Amino acid sequence: MDPPGEIDVESVCTRCMGSALYERAREIADQADPDDEGNPRWSSCSFCEIAMEPLGETVAISWSKYMELVYDGLSVVLTTGSEQGNPPSDGGDGLTWLSVEEVVGYCDGAVGDGGFLLLREIKHSLGADVWTYHDFGWSRLHLKLGWERFKDHAQDRDRQDSPLVVSPQKFLRRLEQIVTFIVPGAITVLEEGTMLWRSRPHARREPDFQVTGAELGSAPDRFARDNRFSPGGVSMFYGSEDPETTYAEILGYTECQYATVGAFRAMKDLTILDLSQVNYYPNIFDPNERDDYYDADFLHGFVDEIARPLHDGEDYRATQLVVSEGIRSFCVDPVDGIRYQSVQSPGRFNYVLFRGNGTAPSSVDSLG
Repeated sequence: MDPPGEIDVESVCTRCMGSALYERAREIADQADPDDEGNPRWSSCSFCEIAMEPLGETVAISWSKYMELVYDGLSVVLTTGSEQGNPPSDGGDGLTWLSVEEVVGYCDGAVGDGGFLLLREIKHSLGADVWTYHDFGWSRLHLKLGWERFKDHAQDRDRQDSPLVVSPQKFLRRLEQIVTFIVPGAITVLEEGTMLWRSRPHARREPDFQVTGAELGSAPDRFARDNRFSPGGVSMFYGSEDPETTYAEILGYTECQYATVGAFRAMKDLTILDLSQVNYYPNIFDPNERDDYYDADFLHGFVDEIARPLHDGEDYRATQLVVSEGIRSFCVDPVDGIRYQSVQSPGRFNYVLFRGNGTAPSSVDSLG
């Protein structure tokens, strides 16, 4: 295979580039003119070498025009040293300078059937510049710093207010906007009849309580312990999608050798904030998606933060406050609970429903 930069790359067609670029590539092709050296018409592609009609179903544009589209997409996240007026130095500039391999890692959305060969030539073209994050990384950090400030707020720690960091109140409003309007599928329905499972540990083989829905369900407020989404003294229904996961969850806080498992059935459809599988990765080369990039990127990190185990010295105050002051107060789509990844059983899922003892939507069978 020819080394990068040593093949004659002149054009690329809409089969070889990513689908996010089709519309703008066709506009460029429609405006092409045989006498225009900057935008001539092309009847072939340097990567697939398939003959095509210049105005047919599949069109080709010049390599320079294609790279303009690539640079335009990358500008959502990255910028070059020359644009910053501050090329990389030995330090002290406050910027994170990226290798060309790291920059190419953002380019998958610009590539279709051209595959590796097209990415290789993109890498060669991008190598003429040095790169850093857009706006010194501020766009990437805006909501993340808002979450850090929110955690300080939850711990009653003083932090000097800055107009550049969203306040705890604005952070919660922004979180609602992201999950309601930006990330598809974040608000879902737990359908009527869905089974959830809870375990209650006990020291002896036979339970020392009556096996009823009230006894196996949410703890009464006076017995409710500190938990991921609710503080001590506030009863909520925590359940798992299968018996094994609910048992794994109680192993984290009990030394009892036995447990009784109860199956609970939702008696109506419930609106759920699903933080278990946020799969929206906006394409920065798609003008209809690129504005979602930072919001979706933040939500991915936020979901990981919500689901991770606590480190020494940490507590649940921040996630509890997100629920009590934010998620339970959603206005556009009021939610009944949250679906989230299990810490104790990776790949399995739990629910917290905002229902206290005696109010969980359920009928229960003792499985023993």
